[in-house]
Amino acid sequence: MEKQKKIRLKGHESFMLRDGWLHKGIVAVEKNPNIFSEYMGADALGVGSNMAKAIRYWMKVLGLTKEVARKGTYLTELGNLILEQDSYFEDIFTIWLLHLQLLFHKEEATAWQLFFNEITAEEFRREELYRMMRQGMNLYSGEGTYSERSLEADCIVLLNMYARQREMDYDPEEKTISPFWGLGLLQTEQRYYRKCQPNLEYLHPLIVMIAILMFYQETEKDWADNRKQQGRFGISIDDLLRKGNSPGKTLNLSRTALNLYLDKLYAEEYLDVNRTAGLDMVYLKPEYLDFLQMAKEYYVGKETQRRLEL
Repeated sequence: MEKQKKIRLKGHESFMLRDGWLHKGIVAVEKNPNIFSEYMGADALGVGSNMAKAIRYWMKVLGLTKEVARKGTYLTELGNLILEQDSYFEDIFTIWLLHLQLLFHKEEATAWQLFFNEITAEEFRREELYRMMRQGMNLYSGEGTYSERSLEADCIVLLNMYARQREMDYDPEEKTISPFWGLGLLQTEQRYYRKCQPNLEYLHPLIVMIAILMFYQETEKDWADNRKQQGRFGISIDDLLRKGNSPGKTLNLSRTALNLYLDKLYAEEYLDVNRTAGLDMVYLKPEYLDFLQMAKEYYVGKETQRRLEL
C-alpha cells in the first residue's frame, strides 16, 4: 500500500452520524450558505457547538456539501438531488450512496478507507481492530504521523455507526440511531464484530453500478490503452472484486454475488460482460459513465412506480 500523507482522524468530534442530522443539515444549508460561519451553525441546527461541527463534517465527507472559501457552504449536485428526492433519508438506496461517498473521501475519512479496504479479518474484537488499524496506518501514512487516540476514536465511531449493539435498548426519541445500521455490513454479538455481506434484497443493482463507476473514475488514469475496445472501457472482474475501493471491498460482495449483479446489469444493458476464453471482463459503455445519472434513473423509476400504484 502506498503511503498517503494527507489524512484526517476524528473530524466527527467523536459523534457518529445520527438519524435526522442530514435532513436538518441539508435543509439549513439550502436556506443559508453561511450557516457554518455563523456561530458554527449550533443555534440554527439546535445542537451544541461540537455536534454542529460533526454535522458539518459528515455532510462534507458524505458528498452532500462543498465549501467555498469566503462564500460559504453549498449543496453539491448529489446533495440537491437527495434534497429533492429523499430529503428525510428514508430510502436505503440513499444510504448506500452516502456509504460509497464516504469511502471515496479517503483524505477526510481515512479510518473508513482502511477498514473496508485493508482489514481482511472477517471477525474481530475491538482491541484486535485497534491493533490492525494501527498497523494499517503505519503503512498508509507512516509511524508517528497520527494520533493513536484519534485513530481509536475513529474505530469506536465506525463500529457504532455500522453495527447496532443488540443488547442495548435504544430510545428513538434520543436520536442515537445511525442510518447506516440498515446496510447490514457489520454485525456484533457479545464482544465480537463480524464483517458481513449485505442482504441482497436491499442492495439495488444500480448501487453496484454506481460503485463500479466510482471505482473506474478513481482508477481511470491506470487503464492502459489496450483495455479500451470499440469505445468501451474494460475492467477485469477480479479487479472489481479485490482492488481497493472496488465493489467487492466497498459493498462486502463475494464473487458469486458480484457476478449475480453483473448479470443483472448486463440484462438491463448498462454494461457488457465477457467471460469467454477466460477473459472475465466487464466493459462500461460511454453513455453510462456518470454515477449521478444512475442515481437519477433510480429515483425517477421509483417515482414512476409510485404513480402507477396510485
